[in-house]
Amino acid sequence: PDEPLRTRRPAARKAAEKPVEPLPEQPAVEELIVMNVLAPAGEPFTGDQLFAVLRGKGLKFGDMNIFHRLDPNTRNVNYSVANVVEPGTFDVADMETFRSPGLCFFLQLPGPDNPNRVFEDMVTIARDVAADLGGELTDEQRSHMAPQNVEHYRQRIADFSRRRMSKRA
Repeated sequence: PDEPLRTRRPAARKAAEKPVEPLPEQPAVEELIVMNVLAPAGEPFTGDQLFAVLRGKGLKFGDMNIFHRLDPNTRNVNYSVANVVEPGTFDVADMETFRSPGLCFFLQLPGPDNPNRVFEDMVTIARDVAADLGGELTDEQRSHMAPQNVEHYRQRIADFSRRRMSKRA
């Protein structure tokens, strides 16, 4: 029972000695801009509604089983839309019975080349989706998205951009 670790776990030690292929370099997320589109209480959005509205707004279903707004030139992800219910995925194979109390729009920084433009697009699309689905646009604390909240997000993006520029200088 009180054997040294090296004799109790030889398989783990052997695995640790094997060289590991490094994952492609992904920058750490320094800033996360989040807004939600929430369904009225007791009236979840249906999968068919969600799929139709999100696809109609130009979002593509893809990686991680969520929707993404892609940069038309680079095909890189500008921002993504997940289900507000963990694990955040959508089951497109069962959209007829799928139900969700809301959507989570999120923009990761560093990310797109022009985060200000991408943010403005995300706000516009989130507002349109909320209107089309009869939902409410909220901030990351799920409070009503007032003009002050949008301005606060703009300031966070500007602060992030300033920090990035000062690091490069």
